[in-house]
Amino acid sequence: NPVYDIPSARKKVDNSPKPFDPEDLKKLLTEIQKKDPQLFLACMMQYYCAIRPGTELRLLKIKHINFSARKITINIIDSKEPRQDVIDIPTQLYDLFQKFGLRNFDRELYIFSHNGMPGEMALGKNSMRNRFNKFRESLNLSHEYKYYSFKHTGAGALLDAGISFKDLMDHLRHQDMESTYHYIRRYRGNRNDRIRNHFPDPYNL
Repeated sequence: NPVYDIPSARKKVDNSPKPFDPEDLKKLLTEIQKKDPQLFLACMMQYYCAIRPGTELRLLKIKHINFSARKITINIIDSKEPRQDVIDIPTQLYDLFQKFGLRNFDRELYIFSHNGMPGEMALGKNSMRNRFNKFRESLNLSHEYKYYSFKHTGAGALLDAGISFKDLMDHLRHQDMESTYHYIRRYRGNRNDRIRNHFPDPYNL
């Protein structure tokens, strides 16, 4: 046997973030909004716009927000083919931008800078994650919750609200439907209303 004694490949450990349980989400957001408004804004941008918290969110500038058209332009710089994605801003997030007065700042400033304000220098890559972790620890929440969990939680909420498969794919900025299907199966399981709510009763077959 030519493949005898060849060790099988180890399965990769799934370290992907767990979407928030609704009650845990409320506790977390209440504390973050009260004590760290800048982190709250970053969490909400993930939740509402599915912006990845790494270079996408960290390097976002005021100029990337079109307040009139209610769009955000994302420069994808960590892919084989650099591109720009344009994202719709939900009303709730737009109102939060207004509350923070973002359109009153210099357009060349990074949204997330030091002292909780837009500034000329972007925050370090671990700053927000470390701050999130402190809130998670203080509330004794599961370590399966990550800073990235807000993005997955928002996508799940859209699924529960009845968004179409195609619209979810566009919202998540996936390049093909297979990626979106994998995403749904991985984070939300099978979504079948007839199985969950209309399964035939064995006494009435």
